[in-house]
Amino acid sequence: MSKKPKLTDLMFGAENNDDIFCSYLDKETGKVYTFPQSAFEKLYDDDFSSFEVDIFNKDVELAKKIENNEEKYVALPSKRDINEWEIMRDFCYSVEDDEKSQELLNAIHGKGAFRYFKDTIARMGIREDWFKFRDQKIKQKIVKWCERNDVDYIDDVDK
Repeated sequence: MSKKPKLTDLMFGAENNDDIFCSYLDKETGKVYTFPQSAFEKLYDDDFSSFEVDIFNKDVELAKKIENNEEKYVALPSKRDINEWEIMRDFCYSVEDDEKSQELLNAIHGKGAFRYFKDTIARMGIREDWFKFRDQKIKQKIVKWCERNDVDYIDDVDK
């Protein structure tokens, strides 16, 4: 019988699934693995030092297992799939005060948008509201991913 992963583990794995790291769920054990993307490259690269072999050996072995058993391991959504900018935009629209909402919308455009947004929510005193909103949106996306991939999970968010 398969063990159920915790929703918080799936959310954490997805948030760390980017161009440098990848995250996979072992559907049998419910464990989430996050490791360097380069481990997959090392599977086919005979030209790396013994120092690198020692560091990446565990990750390369895991990449090999994943590559050879795609039914057992499933890739978690990536940061791009989560799309935090879209979540920030939705949060801006959810703020009931029109002036604050517009100021937040202005903050998420242009260079340094993420930093400016975070500075703005801190100044407005709505930082905790943002994190609750963000976590709920990420949870919704992960739950949909679980449904598409036939993954039963333990909902340990907000507990």
